[in-house]
Amino acid sequence: MKKKFKQNGRTSALMAAIGLVVCLSGAGLYKTFYAPKQSFYSYRYPVEQNEFSSYEKEFDKIKNYYMDKIKSEPGDAHDKAMLAHYYLGAAKEFSRDDYFEEAARYALASIKQQPSKNTTALQVLAQLALARHESRRAQGYGLTLLKMDAVNPVAYSILVEAALQIGDIKEANRYADNLVQLFPSEASFTLRAQVLAEQGRAEEALVDFNQAFAVEEEDVAQALKTRNSFARFCIDVGNIDLAEKVLKEALRINPKSSRTLYELGELKLKNQRPEEAADYFKQAFQESKQLSYLYAEARAHKEKGDDIYAKKLISQIETILRDQVKKNKRSANATELIRLLLERGAPSDIHEGLRLAKAEYARRMDSEASLFLAWANEKNNNLFEARKHVREILSKNIKTPEIFHRASSIEKKLKNGPLADVYSKQAALEISSDYKTLWY
Repeated sequence: MKKKFKQNGRTSALMAAIGLVVCLSGAGLYKTFYAPKQSFYSYRYPVEQNEFSSYEKEFDKIKNYYMDKIKSEPGDAHDKAMLAHYYLGAAKEFSRDDYFEEAARYALASIKQQPSKNTTALQVLAQLALARHESRRAQGYGLTLLKMDAVNPVAYSILVEAALQIGDIKEANRYADNLVQLFPSEASFTLRAQVLAEQGRAEEALVDFNQAFAVEEEDVAQALKTRNSFARFCIDVGNIDLAEKVLKEALRINPKSSRTLYELGELKLKNQRPEEAADYFKQAFQESKQLSYLYAEARAHKEKGDDIYAKKLISQIETILRDQVKKNKRSANATELIRLLLERGAPSDIHEGLRLAKAEYARRMDSEASLFLAWANEKNNNLFEARKHVREILSKNIKTPEIFHRASSIEKKLKNGPLADVYSKQAALEISSDYKTLWY
């Protein structure tokens, strides 16, 4: 008799971590309704806190389970696809390149054994391509998945995210609208809200976030994803108090959520409370081992005046990042190394940062890589080249605070004060007074 693997809340979170689980329950029963104001952002379902065991221990259990199954039944393509699925979730959680490689290896082995109708393995490869910022490859996988099943919500989600990475806002809007029309779920509304926010369409994004909360299902992982995304949106539009309230609710749902801990750290840093920020960043790193969280802790220590400890942390992070990038040119951490060099800002750092940013842009040709290249050119005083890359992004109708801040900084250095002021004002996303009643 085959063993059956028991999934708990933490396992569900692992599955949803790579976006392969989309809630479909109630898809045909969508209603527009709102909960009472005081509880609108509260999770309405019971949560067992003891089900959130160590992510690493939980992953080890799942990994060993599927490896045992593969040993006993080496011809089973589904088991390899599922192991690839979990490896990818852990790779994203721990930012480990070796786990990304294992995910690819098992997904490809699964497809080799079952070339047709292998949805799970194809979805893993698509999500892997997104994590590596290989947007067009992800797009190709997404279109293949749609040909296999014209109403596959995961395929639409992949196509939305790939279009966002490329900077094809028209396609991102189209697929996001299709996704909401076919599956008006919490996950769908949250994703479309993110697409709208990327375009600076703050009021419309707020409406979609509200719809996501209104149709919330009993899914802890998606509940966290929705609240973390909404809190980031609240910070961008200046509603800091609500952002903190929503993040505290997310932490109540899962006290071990590394993304929530990180966002709370960023919030504290924004409020000039670096000591509290450092503590949240430290907890986030302990839960996930993501180097970006450790780097955030170093920033917080530097902010509170502890330069010696900050430099020590940054030195350790740099060693690890260089090793990862040397081993794998497609490392998901390549941009983290560029960020570290540009923020540190020594002459040799900014020259190397520009070289790496050019290589990353040549590999990816997407909006994020273009923004990093603009920053690197600005740091090297190549201001007209920096402006060119920023305007290339803005021409795609991508209007995030980060892009406007970069554009404003470049124009100031070009002694173009009036335009710098225009960009600075646009960086502050605002909700017009007509929409104030939508804040709960």
